[in-house]
Amino acid sequence: LKKTKYDFLLSYEDCDEIRELYKWAHIYKLSFPYRVGDSSTAGNKRETGKEVIISNILFADKGQLKIF
Repeated sequence: LKKTKYDFLLSYEDCDEIRELYKWAHIYKLSFPYRVGDSSTAGNKRETGKEVIISNILFADKGQLKIF
């Protein structure tokens, strides 16, 4: 991907290994409530997903990455 002439977007669970692997690319943090039925935790509270979007596209306005 580092040498591709095409735009790309990847999504991974956020962790140090992924950030290190793609440190040459643009990395954007993304948090969102899980929406599947079995994602509840104690107290019937939804877990929060912590992902990173990795891309060779520079988004000047990070609001462009909103998914809701």
